[in-house]
Amino acid sequence: MKTGLSLVRLIAVSWMACAPALYAAEHPDAHDLFKALKARGVRFEVCAVAMRVFKADPARLIPEAKLVANVFNSMIGYQTKGYALIAIN
Repeated sequence: MKTGLSLVRLIAVSWMACAPALYAAEHPDAHDLFKALKARGVRFEVCAVAMRVFKADPARLIPEAKLVANVFNSMIGYQTKGYALIAIN
C-alpha cells in the first residue's frame, strides 16, 4: 500500500475565467492574490477565443495571466501530462 501525500494536478476553467484576470489590475487585493498564487506555482491561462467573443482587450490582462489561443486545446495538453479535468456545472 502506498503511503504519504500524492501530488494532485488540477486546472479550473470557466467560460468567464478571463474576467478576474482582466480586472485584477484594477482591484489591488485581487491582483495581490494572483501574484501570491503564481508564486506558489499556479498558472493562469486566458482563452483568446473567449476574449474575442466577449470583446475583451488582451492589453488589459495582468502579467500573471498567459493568453492562449484556445483553452480547450490547452486543457487537452494538460490532461496528457496527468492533470485531471473536473467538470462543475
